Amino acid sequence: MPLQILRQRTRGAQNLEWMVPKCLRKNAKLHRELASGQQRVLTQTSAGEPQHILTIPLDGARLDELCAMITRGLIWYHWQVFLSSGAGTRAFFARMQARKLLS
Repeated sequence: MPLQILRQRTRGAQNLEWMVPKCLRKNAKLHRELASGQQRVLTQTSAGEPQHILTIPLDGARLDELCAMITRGLIWYHWQVFLSSGAGTRAFFARMQARKLLS
């Protein structure tokens, strides 16, 4: 599933510009995977103007695992309750297929 990265002047875009290159220098395998899967796509802005965006592939299952780990971490941080990975936590990132079903 591609993640659309809109190049707007926001704090998030600044983070992408400064933090991502630093991380990718440390992880050559991830850098190769993202570089080989990236695409430029023509889309429209909310005003209907054409805009080129960059998409990169994401592994939805790994993103789901990350969301579950973040959830367990937040539960520990706020309530000092330890949940193991099999404790029934569920977190997910809405994929394109799920969005189609919900709309």
